[in-house]
Amino acid sequence: MSNKKIKILIAEDHNLVAKLLSANLEINKDFKVIGIQQDGQEAIAMTKDLKPNVVLLDIDMPVVDGMQALKEIKQYDANIKVIMVSNHTESWLIKKSLSKGADGYLTKFADSSELIEAIYEVMANKKYLCKLSRKHIQQTENQDIDLAKISDIEELEAQNDSFTAKYQRLTKREKGIFKLIVKGHSTKEISDILYISIRTVETHRKNILKKMDVKNSVEMIREAIESGIFED
Repeated sequence: MSNKKIKILIAEDHNLVAKLLSANLEINKDFKVIGIQQDGQEAIAMTKDLKPNVVLLDIDMPVVDGMQALKEIKQYDANIKVIMVSNHTESWLIKKSLSKGADGYLTKFADSSELIEAIYEVMANKKYLCKLSRKHIQQTENQDIDLAKISDIEELEAQNDSFTAKYQRLTKREKGIFKLIVKGHSTKEISDILYISIRTVETHRKNILKKMDVKNSVEMIREAIESGIFED
């Protein structure tokens, strides 16, 4: 490793998780954490401003989600390495991340040694999956995963286009608003419950309808009920 430190940007909306990641990285003499951002839009902006070597990017980010942030970062500079760091272990989502340009995927259950290994691997222009991600894919699909051959995003999305799969792509904030909509709350009521502006609720509502691929709230509520995703 050269004397030049690897510059790392952390994009994580949970402050405690972000600080733990930063602390684990800063003890390594090869790494320098140059910033922490808690929403996807600001992470994109900071990436363009500070030009990190590696971005640790959560999938569930407010304002702009991790998948969109990944796309925009790679469009800006494909040489910037992006490692997704997420609670999600679904095999289709891991492969989708790699198909969209992610250089690696870590679950938040991975240990610190895997985090360090992932950074070194992607900086060596290799793809990286933590042990749990790789194991989950092999168990659910009964096959080994060839990281060099993950490219058919259309097929992946077609196989995982169920209502539940679409719901899992929403951010945490969008999921909260989604549930309130399904329960029959108006935009004004949601605004009061979550202490956010009506305009913000309306923006989230539009984004939710688009991601869920439905024409209106009535259709979305009907599909939610039919899918049973909120049944206890």
